[in-house]
Amino acid sequence: MNRSNRTTTIILLGSLMLLLMLNLQNRFQPEQVGEGDEAALVDGQDADEQDADEQDGEEGSGEPGSESDADGDDESAENEEATQDNDEDNEPPAAKPEPPEQMFQLGSLDPDSGYRFLVTLNSVGAAVRRVELNMLNHRGRLKYRDLEYEGGFAGELELEETPEGLRIGFVGAGSPAETAGLQEGDVITSIAGAPVALLDDYSAELGRTRAGDTVDFTVNRVSNAQVTARVALTDKPIEVIGPEPETFDPEREYPESFILSLMRPQPTGKNWDVLDIDMASRSWAGRSTNEVVNGNETEVVEFTYELSSEELDAFDIAGPIKVIKRYSLQKMTEEQAADPDSRAWHVGFDIEIINESDEDTRIGYQLNGPTGLPIEGWWYQIKIHGGGSLFKSAAGARDVIASSSGRPFVFIGGPEIAKNAQTAWKKDRTPEINWIFDPGSGNETDINYIGVDTLYFSSMLLPHQTADGESEPFDLFSAMGWHTADDAMLPDNFKQQRLVPVTPLMFEDVELAGNASYRQQFDIFCGPKEAGLLTTYQLEESQSYGWFGFISKPLCALLHFFYTLTFKVTYAIPIIMLTVLVRCIMIPFSRKAALNAQMMQHLSPKMKEIADKYKDDMEKRAQAQRELFKKHKYNPFGGCLMMFFQLPIFLGLYRGLSVDIALRDQPLMPGLNWCTNLAAPDMLLRWDSWMPSFLAGENGWLGPYLNVLPLITMVLFLVQQKLFTPPPTDDQQRMMQKMMSFMMIAM
Repeated sequence: MNRSNRTTTIILLGSLMLLLMLNLQNRFQPEQVGEGDEAALVDGQDADEQDADEQDGEEGSGEPGSESDADGDDESAENEEATQDNDEDNEPPAAKPEPPEQMFQLGSLDPDSGYRFLVTLNSVGAAVRRVELNMLNHRGRLKYRDLEYEGGFAGELELEETPEGLRIGFVGAGSPAETAGLQEGDVITSIAGAPVALLDDYSAELGRTRAGDTVDFTVNRVSNAQVTARVALTDKPIEVIGPEPETFDPEREYPESFILSLMRPQPTGKNWDVLDIDMASRSWAGRSTNEVVNGNETEVVEFTYELSSEELDAFDIAGPIKVIKRYSLQKMTEEQAADPDSRAWHVGFDIEIINESDEDTRIGYQLNGPTGLPIEGWWYQIKIHGGGSLFKSAAGARDVIASSSGRPFVFIGGPEIAKNAQTAWKKDRTPEINWIFDPGSGNETDINYIGVDTLYFSSMLLPHQTADGESEPFDLFSAMGWHTADDAMLPDNFKQQRLVPVTPLMFEDVELAGNASYRQQFDIFCGPKEAGLLTTYQLEESQSYGWFGFISKPLCALLHFFYTLTFKVTYAIPIIMLTVLVRCIMIPFSRKAALNAQMMQHLSPKMKEIADKYKDDMEKRAQAQRELFKKHKYNPFGGCLMMFFQLPIFLGLYRGLSVDIALRDQPLMPGLNWCTNLAAPDMLLRWDSWMPSFLAGENGWLGPYLNVLPLITMVLFLVQQKLFTPPPTDDQQRMMQKMMSFMMIAM
């Protein structure tokens, strides 16, 4: 082979190698998944893996080096001329008219209204914005109030800053503002005589008040009249669903709950296309009505969104297609109102997709789960991983849980979702998907529930239950746990990862005949994790007590019995009674351990003699010790064995007290303001503003408050140890007793 042939061969081989490398790079290079790319993960495949499938179905598509590129510049010129002609003929379509943004509501904050909560709905995305609970306790105070807000509450008014003042955008039924006569459109100019021009002014003025105070609101009405309304402030109710708290990322606008997007499923089930990305951010047409359903008065809010034929042409889907989302809330019966565990803690939710064309089509949708669940006390709460395994990720402030006929219980911890996404973002690769139900696995049929769980509250999407008590199961194509935060803001710190907002993403595809519709009904549970209520909604598995739940549950039931027995004054006395009862049950074990310790002390001199006698013969020393123990019927492991029997009972009691919602917002003693929540540490003094953050921060070792009760416990323990511990017989025992004292102080 001559030199020219070798050169030609080298050039050809080099060109082929370069093309091969570029092709492999494009095919296998990982693609980072960012915000808005959830749809590309419907089946867990990278978007790059679908390039070939998508290109096969596109007319005029081609790859470099393909036959379509070999036709030369003439064809390219013709294509350019055709494109120019099309641009001249096809003017941009007119913008779709958008209904005005507005809030709708179901229920009321009035406890006597016949509803358990007030639901605020947003026309933007036809989403659930808030669910506020209104139930009172036996003292006439809100049973489920916001424990982190100390000021008076007038209602969530959706205020907007204007040059004149703060314009009210929403007034909830049964709220103090509505009772006082405030109206949507009023402009607040002053509160208690103090001018308010900014949202911070409003928060500061109400922060100086307390529940029970009456405050004058001066407002300018639309009619140009100035009105003064006397608002009787109340406690702020807990929001089971609400706008995401500003604890994690205050600058981000988080999605609200149960937002729906239409999608085009691919034949291979990969990379579903979003048909209209504006569905989540545009306002839907909404209307509210009152109906009678199964003999019960029912409030209904219906939202409608339509995709025109022109919008769907780009996806080869015939249109138009109309989407309807309905939210409904039935008024309680007298029996339901009298029973706090009755089935009255859910909102009806319907999805209807209408094919208004004559052609059959296949459509899919993505439905976001609940968001903005409360994170109160996340820095001290001990939430147990529902998977029951030491080797799984720990539970977060909010976790995703689900159940189906194929998978009875699924628990995906919030930190696990955050860690996977944060690791992928740092390494610029596709994150590992936290599948709840894998596509095509068969576990996605007959869903029992799916939603977000916290320590004391949860929100679940359930099968709709008919009037005769029968559930209508629903299926999903797939579902996964996802976070709604910005990838760049995800923390490295595990404790901070517990704060990351998470929610399930659910996907379903349906076949629609021409001029036909698809409808799926759900129930949205929003409520506290009371044992009886969880049983009513078949959500018992969402309450995890750990390995010793069989001990925790009866002890908690006994605690509630003692609380009723003591006239429901405080849980402090029932806790003492339960502790005494447990200690009495443990007396035989404690007595055995004490006798074992006394025998050990009695045998110590003889054991020292044996040790001195057989100083150099370990085998004879062990034999002599065994004979000594047998003679005096002493078991050297008796103390540890008794502790082994007691440990599950004490751990079960501890877990039960940590998880039981009955202790939430219960004072140690009525009127003792620094210890008003037995589910939390006492809070005598807030010191995080002047103490080092590694000690006194929410992530710190000691927490943001000085806790005096542990100090009292430590002092009492040292006194008890001093009074009842027998004096040491040698230097080794003296050293051991000192070590135990220091260890208990550290604990």
